[in-house]
Amino acid sequence: MRGLPRIFTRQSFLLVQVVVCVLVFFMAYRNSTKRYKREVEDLCRSRNITLPRPDVAFPVPKTKKNPVVSAEIKPGDKHINPRIPSGISDNHWSNVSHSIAQNDTGDRENTNLNMKALTIVASFQNFPPDDYLARSESFFVLRDSVVNDLDPRWLIQNSPCLSEGPFLLVVVPSVDEHAQHRKAIRATWASPAYGQPWPGFARPFKELVKVVFFLGVASVEKRKDLIREAELHDDIVQGDFSDTYQNLSLKMTAVLRWSATYCPSAGHVMKVDEDTFVNLPLLLYVLKLSSYFRSNYVLGYKHAHAQPPVVRAGKWGVSKEIYPLSTYPRYLYGHSYVISGDAIQRLYHASRHMPLVPNEDSYVTGMLAKSAEVLRVHSDKFAYAGKANTCDLINNKDITQTHFKNPTAFLAMWEMIQTRNCSRPFL
Repeated sequence: MRGLPRIFTRQSFLLVQVVVCVLVFFMAYRNSTKRYKREVEDLCRSRNITLPRPDVAFPVPKTKKNPVVSAEIKPGDKHINPRIPSGISDNHWSNVSHSIAQNDTGDRENTNLNMKALTIVASFQNFPPDDYLARSESFFVLRDSVVNDLDPRWLIQNSPCLSEGPFLLVVVPSVDEHAQHRKAIRATWASPAYGQPWPGFARPFKELVKVVFFLGVASVEKRKDLIREAELHDDIVQGDFSDTYQNLSLKMTAVLRWSATYCPSAGHVMKVDEDTFVNLPLLLYVLKLSSYFRSNYVLGYKHAHAQPPVVRAGKWGVSKEIYPLSTYPRYLYGHSYVISGDAIQRLYHASRHMPLVPNEDSYVTGMLAKSAEVLRVHSDKFAYAGKANTCDLINNKDITQTHFKNPTAFLAMWEMIQTRNCSRPFL
Protein backbone atom coordinates (compact mmCIF):
# COMPACT_ATOMS: atom_id res chain seq x y z
CA MET A 1 0.00 0.00 0.00
CA ARG A 2 2.91 2.30 0.68
CA GLY A 3 3.98 2.08 -2.99
CA LEU A 4 0.62 3.10 -4.36
CA PRO A 5 0.90 6.82 -3.69
CA ARG A 6 4.41 6.80 -5.18
CA ILE A 7 3.22 4.95 -8.33
CA PHE A 8 0.12 7.11 -8.51
CA THR A 9 2.21 10.25 -8.20
CA ARG A 10 4.65 9.11 -10.92
CA GLN A 11 1.84 8.19 -13.31
CA SER A 12 0.02 11.42 -12.61
CA PHE A 13 3.19 13.38 -13.19
CA LEU A 14 3.76 11.66 -16.55
CA LEU A 15 0.16 12.25 -17.53
CA VAL A 16 0.40 15.91 -16.60
CA GLN A 17 3.58 16.20 -18.66
CA VAL A 18 1.87 14.72 -21.71
CA VAL A 19 -1.16 16.98 -21.31
CA VAL A 20 1.03 20.06 -20.90
CA CYS A 21 3.09 19.17 -23.98
CA VAL A 22 -0.04 18.69 -26.05
CA LEU A 23 -1.48 21.99 -24.83
CA VAL A 24 1.78 23.82 -25.50
CA PHE A 25 2.01 22.39 -29.01
CA PHE A 26 -1.63 23.23 -29.69
CA MET A 27 -1.32 26.78 -28.40
CA ALA A 28 1.94 27.29 -30.29
CA TYR A 29 0.26 26.21 -33.50
CA ARG A 30 -2.80 28.37 -32.89
CA ASN A 31 -0.85 31.41 -31.80
CA SER A 32 1.90 31.52 -34.43
CA THR A 33 0.81 34.99 -35.42
CA LYS A 34 0.95 36.12 -31.78
CA ARG A 35 4.53 34.88 -31.55
CA TYR A 36 5.30 36.75 -34.73
CA LYS A 37 3.72 39.86 -33.24
CA ARG A 38 5.96 39.59 -30.17
CA GLU A 39 9.00 39.08 -32.39
CA VAL A 40 8.01 42.12 -34.42
CA GLU A 41 7.49 44.22 -31.29
CA ASP A 42 10.87 43.15 -29.88
CA LEU A 43 12.58 44.03 -33.17
CA CYS A 44 10.81 47.36 -33.32
CA ARG A 45 11.79 48.24 -29.77
CA SER A 46 15.41 47.40 -30.54
CA ARG A 47 15.30 49.67 -33.61
CA ASN A 48 13.23 52.44 -31.96
CA ILE A 49 10.38 51.90 -34.42
CA THR A 50 6.76 52.54 -33.48
CA LEU A 51 4.40 49.91 -34.80
CA PRO A 52 1.08 50.85 -36.42
CA ARG A 53 -2.24 49.72 -34.98
CA PRO A 54 -2.48 45.92 -35.29
CA ASP A 55 -5.99 46.03 -36.73
CA VAL A 56 -4.88 47.81 -39.91
CA ALA A 57 -3.59 45.63 -42.75
CA PHE A 58 -2.71 48.44 -45.16
CA PRO A 59 -2.59 52.21 -44.65
CA VAL A 60 -6.20 53.29 -45.11
CA PRO A 61 -6.31 56.51 -47.14
CA LYS A 62 -9.01 59.13 -46.97
CA THR A 63 -12.10 58.43 -49.03
CA LYS A 64 -12.09 61.82 -50.71
CA LYS A 65 -10.86 61.60 -54.29
CA ASN A 66 -7.81 63.69 -55.07
CA PRO A 67 -8.02 66.24 -57.86
CA VAL A 68 -5.60 66.16 -60.76
CA VAL A 69 -2.29 67.47 -59.50
CA SER A 70 -1.32 70.97 -60.54
CA ALA A 71 2.16 71.75 -61.77
CA GLU A 72 2.41 74.60 -59.30
CA ILE A 73 2.15 72.52 -56.13
CA LYS A 74 5.30 73.45 -54.26
CA PRO A 75 7.34 71.23 -51.94
CA GLY A 76 6.36 73.23 -48.89
CA ASP A 77 2.61 73.28 -49.49
CA LYS A 78 0.78 72.34 -46.30
CA HIS A 79 -2.19 70.70 -47.96
CA ILE A 80 -0.18 67.81 -49.38
CA ASN A 81 -1.18 64.63 -47.58
CA PRO A 82 1.93 63.31 -45.78
CA ARG A 83 0.46 59.82 -45.90
CA ILE A 84 -0.51 57.88 -49.00
CA PRO A 85 -2.54 60.20 -51.28
CA SER A 86 -5.38 58.04 -52.51
CA GLY A 87 -9.13 57.93 -52.91
CA ILE A 88 -9.45 54.29 -51.92
CA SER A 89 -12.38 53.47 -49.65
CA ASP A 90 -11.96 51.53 -46.42
CA ASN A 91 -13.98 48.56 -47.70
CA HIS A 92 -11.96 48.41 -50.90
CA TRP A 93 -8.70 48.33 -48.99
CA SER A 94 -10.02 45.63 -46.65
CA ASN A 95 -10.91 43.40 -49.59
CA VAL A 96 -7.84 44.09 -51.70
CA SER A 97 -5.23 43.92 -48.94
CA HIS A 98 -6.63 40.54 -47.90
CA SER A 99 -5.48 39.09 -51.21
CA ILE A 100 -1.81 39.54 -50.39
CA ALA A 101 -2.30 37.78 -47.06
CA GLN A 102 -3.85 34.69 -48.65
CA ASN A 103 -0.78 32.54 -49.11
CA ASP A 104 -1.33 28.94 -50.20
CA THR A 105 1.44 27.71 -47.94
CA GLY A 106 -0.21 28.97 -44.77
CA ASP A 107 0.22 31.49 -41.98
CA ARG A 108 3.81 30.49 -41.24
CA GLU A 109 4.95 31.60 -44.71
CA ASN A 110 3.00 34.84 -44.36
CA THR A 111 4.61 35.67 -41.03
CA ASN A 112 8.05 34.81 -42.41
CA LEU A 113 7.57 37.20 -45.32
CA ASN A 114 6.22 39.85 -42.97
CA MET A 115 9.20 39.43 -40.68
CA LYS A 116 11.65 39.70 -43.58
CA ALA A 117 9.89 42.83 -44.79
CA LEU A 118 10.03 44.41 -41.34
CA THR A 119 13.72 43.58 -41.04
CA ILE A 120 14.33 45.26 -44.40
CA VAL A 121 12.37 48.37 -43.41
CA ALA A 122 14.24 48.52 -40.10
CA SER A 123 17.54 48.50 -42.03
CA PHE A 124 16.65 51.52 -44.22
CA GLN A 125 19.27 54.27 -44.12
CA ASN A 126 18.40 57.92 -44.69
CA PHE A 127 20.94 59.81 -46.77
CA PRO A 128 23.15 62.22 -44.80
CA PRO A 129 23.27 65.89 -45.83
CA ASP A 130 25.32 66.70 -48.93
CA ASP A 131 27.84 68.72 -46.94
CA TYR A 132 30.45 68.51 -49.70
CA LEU A 133 28.12 70.67 -51.83
CA ALA A 134 27.75 73.34 -49.16
CA ARG A 135 29.41 76.01 -51.31
CA SER A 136 27.14 75.19 -54.24
CA GLU A 137 23.77 75.08 -52.49
CA SER A 138 22.51 78.00 -54.56
CA PHE A 139 22.67 75.83 -57.69
CA PHE A 140 20.00 73.51 -56.25
CA VAL A 141 17.54 76.26 -55.40
CA LEU A 142 14.54 75.91 -57.70
CA ARG A 143 14.42 78.64 -60.33
CA ASP A 144 11.64 81.20 -60.00
CA SER A 145 10.53 80.70 -63.58
CA VAL A 146 9.77 77.48 -65.44
CA VAL A 147 12.88 76.21 -67.26
CA ASN A 148 11.49 72.84 -68.44
CA ASP A 149 7.98 73.23 -69.75
CA LEU A 150 7.64 69.67 -70.97
CA ASP A 151 4.12 69.00 -72.20
CA PRO A 152 4.39 66.03 -74.56
CA ARG A 153 1.57 64.95 -76.80
CA TRP A 154 0.50 61.44 -75.84
CA LEU A 155 0.41 59.31 -79.00
CA ILE A 156 -0.89 56.28 -77.09
CA GLN A 157 -2.62 56.93 -73.81
CA ASN A 158 -3.59 53.90 -71.76
CA SER A 159 -4.49 54.82 -68.20
CA PRO A 160 -4.80 51.84 -65.86
CA CYS A 161 -5.30 54.08 -62.83
CA LEU A 162 -8.83 54.28 -61.46
CA SER A 163 -10.13 56.64 -58.79
CA GLU A 164 -9.29 54.00 -56.19
CA GLY A 165 -5.57 53.31 -56.21
CA PRO A 166 -3.43 51.57 -57.16
CA PHE A 167 -1.24 51.00 -54.14
CA LEU A 168 1.73 50.65 -56.50
CA LEU A 169 2.15 51.97 -60.04
CA VAL A 170 5.11 50.34 -61.82
CA VAL A 171 6.58 52.32 -64.73
CA VAL A 172 8.92 50.46 -67.08
CA PRO A 173 10.73 52.65 -69.65
CA SER A 174 10.82 50.72 -72.92
CA VAL A 175 11.45 51.14 -76.64
CA ASP A 176 9.35 50.05 -79.61
CA GLU A 177 11.53 47.12 -80.70
CA HIS A 178 11.48 45.47 -77.24
CA ALA A 179 8.10 43.78 -77.57
CA GLN A 180 9.57 40.45 -76.41
CA HIS A 181 11.01 42.09 -73.28
CA ARG A 182 7.59 43.49 -72.40
CA LYS A 183 6.00 40.09 -73.07
CA ALA A 184 8.48 38.40 -70.73
CA ILE A 185 7.86 40.95 -67.97
CA ARG A 186 4.08 40.49 -68.23
CA ALA A 187 4.52 36.71 -68.05
CA THR A 188 6.89 36.70 -65.07
CA TRP A 189 7.34 39.12 -62.19
CA ALA A 190 4.58 41.53 -63.33
CA SER A 191 2.03 38.75 -63.97
CA PRO A 192 0.11 39.38 -60.68
CA ALA A 193 -0.84 42.80 -62.09
CA TYR A 194 -2.44 41.00 -65.05
CA GLY A 195 -4.50 38.50 -63.05
CA GLN A 196 -2.05 35.66 -62.40
CA PRO A 197 -1.13 34.83 -58.79
CA TRP A 198 2.49 34.88 -57.68
CA PRO A 199 3.78 31.33 -57.03
CA GLY A 200 2.63 30.30 -53.56
CA PHE A 201 -0.17 32.86 -53.39
CA ALA A 202 -3.85 32.11 -53.86
CA ARG A 203 -4.76 35.38 -55.52
CA PRO A 204 -3.16 37.92 -57.87
CA PHE A 205 -2.47 41.54 -56.87
CA LYS A 206 -4.33 42.98 -59.84
CA GLU A 207 -6.05 45.73 -57.85
CA LEU A 208 -2.96 46.55 -55.82
CA VAL A 209 -0.48 46.88 -58.69
CA LYS A 210 -0.68 48.44 -62.16
CA VAL A 211 2.07 48.34 -64.77
CA VAL A 212 2.73 50.89 -67.52
CA PHE A 213 5.37 50.65 -70.25
CA PHE A 214 6.57 54.13 -71.20
CA LEU A 215 7.84 54.72 -74.73
CA GLY A 216 8.90 57.53 -77.02
CA VAL A 217 8.28 57.85 -80.75
CA ALA A 218 8.20 54.48 -82.54
CA SER A 219 9.48 53.67 -85.99
CA VAL A 220 6.92 53.62 -88.79
CA GLU A 221 7.09 49.84 -89.17
CA LYS A 222 6.56 49.31 -85.41
CA ARG A 223 3.74 51.81 -85.02
CA LYS A 224 0.88 49.44 -85.92
CA ASP A 225 2.30 46.64 -83.78
CA LEU A 226 2.55 49.00 -80.81
CA ILE A 227 -1.07 50.12 -81.23
CA ARG A 228 -2.24 46.49 -81.28
CA GLU A 229 -0.15 45.73 -78.20
CA ALA A 230 -1.66 48.71 -76.38
CA GLU A 231 -5.20 47.61 -77.27
CA LEU A 232 -4.49 44.08 -76.08
CA HIS A 233 -2.84 44.85 -72.75
CA ASP A 234 -3.96 48.40 -71.90
CA ASP A 235 -0.53 49.19 -70.45
CA ILE A 236 1.26 51.36 -73.05
CA VAL A 237 1.90 55.10 -72.81
CA GLN A 238 3.74 56.74 -75.71
CA GLY A 239 4.92 60.34 -75.86
CA ASP A 240 6.12 62.35 -78.84
CA PHE A 241 9.79 62.47 -77.82
CA SER A 242 12.76 60.51 -79.13
CA ASP A 243 13.94 57.39 -77.32
CA THR A 244 17.65 58.10 -76.86
CA TYR A 245 19.99 57.73 -73.90
CA GLN A 246 20.41 61.50 -73.71
CA ASN A 247 16.63 61.79 -73.39
CA LEU A 248 16.29 59.48 -70.38
CA SER A 249 15.93 62.38 -67.95
CA LEU A 250 13.40 64.00 -70.26
CA LYS A 251 11.54 60.69 -70.46
CA MET A 252 11.47 60.34 -66.67
CA THR A 253 10.28 63.93 -66.36
CA ALA A 254 7.42 62.95 -68.67
CA VAL A 255 6.73 59.99 -66.37
CA LEU A 256 6.49 62.35 -63.39
CA ARG A 257 4.10 64.60 -65.29
CA TRP A 258 1.95 61.69 -66.48
CA SER A 259 1.84 60.10 -63.01
CA ALA A 260 0.90 63.38 -61.33
CA THR A 261 -1.78 64.11 -63.92
CA TYR A 262 -3.32 60.74 -64.75
CA CYS A 263 -2.52 58.65 -61.66
CA PRO A 264 -2.54 61.14 -58.76
CA SER A 265 -3.93 58.68 -56.23
CA ALA A 266 -1.17 56.07 -56.60
CA GLY A 267 0.34 55.19 -53.24
CA HIS A 268 3.79 54.64 -54.75
CA VAL A 269 5.38 54.90 -58.19
CA MET A 270 8.20 52.52 -59.01
CA LYS A 271 10.59 53.02 -61.91
CA VAL A 272 12.04 49.72 -63.16
CA ASP A 273 14.43 49.14 -66.05
CA GLU A 274 13.61 46.43 -68.59
CA ASP A 275 16.55 44.29 -67.46
CA THR A 276 15.45 44.25 -63.81
CA PHE A 277 13.45 41.56 -61.99
CA VAL A 278 11.15 42.49 -59.10
CA ASN A 279 10.11 40.34 -56.13
CA LEU A 280 6.61 41.80 -56.11
CA PRO A 281 5.18 40.25 -52.91
CA LEU A 282 8.22 41.24 -50.85
CA LEU A 283 8.10 44.76 -52.29
CA LEU A 284 4.41 45.13 -51.38
CA TYR A 285 5.04 44.02 -47.81
CA VAL A 286 8.00 46.42 -47.53
CA LEU A 287 6.02 49.38 -48.89
CA LYS A 288 3.06 48.53 -46.67
CA LEU A 289 5.28 48.75 -43.57
CA SER A 290 7.35 51.67 -44.86
CA SER A 291 4.19 53.75 -45.33
CA TYR A 292 3.73 53.81 -41.55
CA PHE A 293 7.23 55.06 -40.83
CA ARG A 294 8.04 57.46 -43.68
CA SER A 295 6.50 59.84 -46.17
CA ASN A 296 7.88 62.03 -48.96
CA TYR A 297 10.75 59.74 -49.93
CA VAL A 298 12.52 57.98 -52.78
CA LEU A 299 13.83 54.50 -52.01
CA GLY A 300 16.51 52.41 -53.72
CA TYR A 301 20.19 51.45 -53.68
CA LYS A 302 22.60 54.33 -53.08
CA HIS A 303 25.41 55.12 -55.52
CA ALA A 304 28.71 53.52 -54.52
CA HIS A 305 30.55 56.86 -54.14
CA ALA A 306 29.86 59.05 -51.13
CA GLN A 307 30.50 62.00 -53.47
CA PRO A 308 29.31 60.79 -56.90
CA PRO A 309 31.65 62.21 -59.56
CA VAL A 310 30.48 63.79 -62.79
CA VAL A 311 31.75 62.02 -65.91
CA ARG A 312 32.65 64.46 -68.69
CA ALA A 313 33.16 62.07 -71.62
CA GLY A 314 31.63 58.95 -73.12
CA LYS A 315 28.10 57.60 -72.88
CA TRP A 316 27.47 59.14 -69.46
CA GLY A 317 29.36 62.34 -70.21
CA VAL A 318 27.85 65.66 -69.07
CA SER A 319 29.39 68.96 -70.16
CA LYS A 320 30.19 71.81 -67.77
CA GLU A 321 27.71 73.98 -69.66
CA ILE A 322 24.91 71.63 -68.61
CA TYR A 323 26.18 70.87 -65.09
CA PRO A 324 29.11 73.00 -63.87
CA LEU A 325 29.81 71.14 -60.60
CA SER A 326 32.27 68.24 -60.31
CA THR A 327 30.04 66.05 -58.12
CA TYR A 328 26.33 65.18 -57.94
CA PRO A 329 24.20 65.09 -54.84
CA ARG A 330 24.03 61.57 -53.44
CA TYR A 331 21.59 59.56 -55.53
CA LEU A 332 20.12 56.09 -56.12
CA TYR A 333 20.96 53.70 -58.92
CA GLY A 334 18.43 53.93 -61.73
CA HIS A 335 17.81 50.19 -62.18
CA SER A 336 14.88 50.37 -59.77
CA TYR A 337 13.62 52.88 -57.24
CA VAL A 338 10.32 53.72 -55.57
CA ILE A 339 8.86 57.19 -55.12
CA SER A 340 6.18 57.69 -52.49
CA GLY A 341 2.95 59.10 -53.87
CA ASP A 342 3.27 62.42 -52.06
CA ALA A 343 6.83 62.92 -53.39
CA ILE A 344 5.69 62.62 -57.02
CA GLN A 345 4.07 66.03 -56.78
CA ARG A 346 7.21 67.63 -55.38
CA LEU A 347 9.55 66.02 -57.90
CA TYR A 348 7.30 67.03 -60.78
CA HIS A 349 7.28 70.64 -59.64
CA ALA A 350 11.06 70.57 -59.18
CA SER A 351 11.57 69.16 -62.69
CA ARG A 352 9.90 72.25 -64.14
CA HIS A 353 12.16 74.61 -62.20
CA MET A 354 15.54 72.80 -62.39
CA PRO A 355 17.73 72.62 -65.53
CA LEU A 356 17.69 69.19 -67.17
CA VAL A 357 20.76 66.94 -66.82
CA PRO A 358 20.94 63.85 -69.09
CA ASN A 359 21.77 61.20 -66.46
CA GLU A 360 18.31 60.17 -65.27
CA ASP A 361 19.16 58.62 -61.90
CA SER A 362 21.44 61.42 -60.72
CA TYR A 363 18.93 64.00 -61.97
CA VAL A 364 15.72 62.54 -60.50
CA THR A 365 16.89 60.84 -57.29
CA GLY A 366 19.77 63.25 -56.65
CA MET A 367 19.25 66.78 -57.95
CA LEU A 368 15.45 66.90 -57.96
CA ALA A 369 15.14 65.05 -54.65
CA LYS A 370 17.60 67.45 -53.03
CA SER A 371 15.94 70.55 -54.47
CA ALA A 372 12.42 69.35 -53.60
CA GLU A 373 13.46 68.27 -50.10
CA VAL A 374 12.46 64.68 -50.75
CA LEU A 375 14.03 62.16 -48.38
CA ARG A 376 16.51 59.83 -50.06
CA VAL A 377 16.55 56.35 -48.51
CA HIS A 378 19.00 53.50 -49.10
CA SER A 379 18.18 49.79 -49.00
CA ASP A 380 20.72 47.15 -49.98
CA LYS A 381 17.84 44.89 -51.06
CA PHE A 382 17.42 46.84 -54.30
CA ALA A 383 19.40 46.29 -57.49
CA TYR A 384 22.89 47.72 -57.71
CA ALA A 385 25.72 47.80 -60.22
CA GLY A 386 27.23 44.44 -59.27
CA LYS A 387 26.08 40.94 -60.10
CA ALA A 388 23.74 39.41 -57.51
CA ASN A 389 22.89 35.81 -56.63
CA THR A 390 19.47 34.95 -58.02
CA CYS A 391 18.88 32.62 -55.06
CA ASP A 392 18.38 35.76 -52.97
CA LEU A 393 15.30 36.58 -55.07
CA ILE A 394 13.86 33.10 -54.55
CA ASN A 395 14.53 33.20 -50.80
CA ASN A 396 13.00 36.68 -50.37
CA LYS A 397 16.32 38.32 -49.50
CA ASP A 398 16.32 40.80 -52.41
CA ILE A 399 13.56 43.06 -53.69
CA THR A 400 15.06 43.64 -57.14
CA GLN A 401 17.98 42.38 -59.19
CA THR A 402 19.25 43.63 -62.52
CA HIS A 403 21.37 42.53 -65.51
CA PHE A 404 18.78 40.12 -66.94
CA LYS A 405 20.07 40.49 -70.47
CA ASN A 406 17.21 38.96 -72.45
CA PRO A 407 13.65 37.58 -72.12
CA THR A 408 15.01 34.04 -71.75
CA ALA A 409 16.74 35.05 -68.50
CA PHE A 410 13.42 36.35 -67.13
CA LEU A 411 11.69 33.07 -67.97
CA ALA A 412 14.50 31.04 -66.37
CA MET A 413 14.27 33.14 -63.21
CA TRP A 414 10.50 32.72 -63.13
CA GLU A 415 10.77 28.95 -63.46
CA MET A 416 13.12 28.83 -60.47
CA ILE A 417 10.68 30.92 -58.42
CA GLN A 418 7.83 28.60 -59.36
CA THR A 419 9.78 25.49 -58.35
CA ARG A 420 11.69 27.21 -55.51
CA ASN A 421 14.79 25.54 -56.90
CA CYS A 422 17.83 27.76 -57.33
CA SER A 423 19.52 25.70 -60.01
CA ARG A 424 21.26 28.66 -61.67
CA PRO A 425 22.53 31.18 -59.08
CA PHE A 426 23.88 33.46 -61.82
CA LEU A 427 21.95 34.00 -65.06
